[in-house]
Amino acid sequence: YIKQKRAGFRPRGEVLITTGAYLLANFLPLLAIAGALVYRRHRDRMEGDIGYARARAANRIAKKRLRRASRLADAQNAERFFGEIRLAIMAFVADKLNISHHGLTLEELGEKLSAAGFSEIEVTRCRELIQRADFVRYSPGTINEKDISDSLTLAEEIIVKLQEAKIA
Repeated sequence: YIKQKRAGFRPRGEVLITTGAYLLANFLPLLAIAGALVYRRHRDRMEGDIGYARARAANRIAKKRLRRASRLADAQNAERFFGEIRLAIMAFVADKLNISHHGLTLEELGEKLSAAGFSEIEVTRCRELIQRADFVRYSPGTINEKDISDSLTLAEEIIVKLQEAKIA
């Protein structure tokens, strides 16, 4: 029998392709593939570009050295403490520039910091900290706990400002 009248069909619920679960199930794999491609590109660059890898790891390594310095922050370990602070700052800048920290001089450090937008006062404070570290490490003398804590605070401030600056 062929019905001549309309049967009055009406949708019972939402259309399947507009539901959140359907959209999530279809686009989540695409997002996962895109994320995997971005990660692969990053990993390949880390393996192939030494300068990029050093610059990326500089923050983590500097924080690690400052933590080590804070554990050494007493008068008995003053030489090692100041050695860690000096290494944290000099190696951070050297890693960002992809040069050896052994060859980085105070004059070059000052030039690089000035070029990165540091004020003359900040550059002077950084240079004085490095000079104080060298003085304590290589000449016998007395150093008190206040000098050590002030130096640690200053080194942490300098590292934070270095992380924010564009060193190139």
